[in-house]
Amino acid sequence: MRRAKYYLLATFLLTYVAHLLLLLLLRVTLLDLYTPLNLFLYLLGGFSPTIIALIVVLKFYDERERKTFFKKTLRLKVPLFWWGYVLLLPPAIGLFFQLIVTHDLSNLELAPRDFMMLPLFFLNGIVFGGLEELGWRGVLLDNTKRRFSAVLVTFSIGVFWGLWHLPLYLIGDPVNLADAFFPFLMAAVMYSGFITYVVFQTRSIAMAVFMHAAINASAAIGIHVPFEHNDFVYLGMLFMIMVAFYLLYPIRKAV
Repeated sequence: MRRAKYYLLATFLLTYVAHLLLLLLLRVTLLDLYTPLNLFLYLLGGFSPTIIALIVVLKFYDERERKTFFKKTLRLKVPLFWWGYVLLLPPAIGLFFQLIVTHDLSNLELAPRDFMMLPLFFLNGIVFGGLEELGWRGVLLDNTKRRFSAVLVTFSIGVFWGLWHLPLYLIGDPVNLADAFFPFLMAAVMYSGFITYVVFQTRSIAMAVFMHAAINASAAIGIHVPFEHNDFVYLGMLFMIMVAFYLLYPIRKAV
């Protein structure tokens, strides 16, 4: 647990200090996000889960543990089913919410160009988002899964993952603009369930990276969970969270 506590404290501290300082600079100087200093602070805070994960692995893991961690990070040889799971489940979830909120899929304005851009959005999602998983479903999951049930660990990581994004809402990050933070927090718990499940089943952190990237890529073309105060959104979230936790429940404590 010492590693998990160190990871959470250092990750939140680095992100919140960097992004709150950025918020102050944006308010005081009225400069835009893309000045060199502002961009540096933005990226420093955004990459903190990955940075701190690597520090923890290099500082606290022994040679065998480091080898195992990087082996899981690079593990791509998994059954084809799990590739379909990580790439197709995020848009399927997005379409599910589109259907229950609007009761209609015809207002999805998807052009051929959107699908042509998907590979680029996916690669972007790996770098700006997916690599976080070295921390959330890598270091943090590894160092909590033996002490607590899979459901409790997944729920806790989802809450921490969601709260970590809070400064982005204060900054008004263009990638994370949303109408309500609480639905986003619920979505973090929901996605945490499905991502953690594939990590348990494949022992591959790479699968978590790719599923995170697929979530972002799907959102980039308009297929996503609507983060708004809506009864159907909340009911859909609760249903999906129960499905994810139902899958995780038999795992109990992981070895």
